[in-house]
Amino acid sequence: MERKVKKEAKSHRVTFRSILLALSLSMNGLLLSRSFWENNFVGTANIQENWAAANETAAARSGFVHYPKLIGHLHYAKTAGTEINAALAAKYERVCGHKGYSFDFSQFNQRMKFSIMEKEQRAAQIDKEGAAAAKYNADDIVSRAYPGHDRGRVPIALQKEIGFEDCDYVSMEEGWKRWVKLVSTLEESTGEGINMELHVPCRDPLSHLMSQCNFKRLVFRCNARDLRKEVERCLLKVERFDERLVNATPAIELMCFDPIPIEPYLDYMGQYLQPRRWETVNYVHRLTNLPRNKTNECIWYQSDDFRNQVLRILFTKDYYKFCARCMITTNNLLLRLEHATRIEWKKFEHVLKGVS
Repeated sequence: MERKVKKEAKSHRVTFRSILLALSLSMNGLLLSRSFWENNFVGTANIQENWAAANETAAARSGFVHYPKLIGHLHYAKTAGTEINAALAAKYERVCGHKGYSFDFSQFNQRMKFSIMEKEQRAAQIDKEGAAAAKYNADDIVSRAYPGHDRGRVPIALQKEIGFEDCDYVSMEEGWKRWVKLVSTLEESTGEGINMELHVPCRDPLSHLMSQCNFKRLVFRCNARDLRKEVERCLLKVERFDERLVNATPAIELMCFDPIPIEPYLDYMGQYLQPRRWETVNYVHRLTNLPRNKTNECIWYQSDDFRNQVLRILFTKDYYKFCARCMITTNNLLLRLEHATRIEWKKFEHVLKGVS
């Protein structure tokens, strides 16, 4: 009996020592684990905190805050719209346009570099009408699916499929009703009220007319019997603007600007768009017109009365009438930068008064 008690006591001492040893090892493990945590995961947390602080500082430094309105660019024919859309997509985030999107513009630009040399070499071969013998060939998925288009000339069907919910700036070459539809579609998809600031480019009317004639490879005839027909045969895509757009919906506010040269407008937009992380380098310019020879344009050698006749015809069109009125108001986006532009447009006032 005594031996049995001593054996059980010894067994208990062994078990107790085992427990102590296990606890000791566990504590050491916990201490090691704590050391590992402090040296690694706590360090990661500090890195995240530092990154957050750095990111907050960077945001404060960049000063970027989403503009409260969606900005639209009404790409009217022959107003440097291709260049404006592309230049903004190359430099800023969330630009969505018929002539290029921010998210894939760099790669599109790279492909254009390979096409540009062939284009320039073959453009030297001019046909009898003066048209370039070759077109740019981006050779991308879009161009294969939509002949005549590419990632730098996005078809409206693809634009609609992508959607505009992640856009700060939208550029479109569409009829005026498309802008009203865009706002309505966005309000439905986001569940929010959408306000748009729609930028309308306004070139000097006579220079703009000559650019359109040049695009169509037409020679403007100052001695034409029917001057109105002579003017109207040069006009392009007039359906992109209609005076009904001014009051179509309170959600759209129309602004105007002089797009030539484009740099003042690009600088102006730089206040409201977020710079890309990596700006597109070596931007490839796409020419959409053959060079104009202004010395061959008869309109510049005519009297002021003749040019005023042409202006009166132009001012019967909704687009030119809007520009003549808008460009002398505070709705001119670049008014502070280009005071001279306002003075230049004010000279058209007396012509506009004679137009019903």
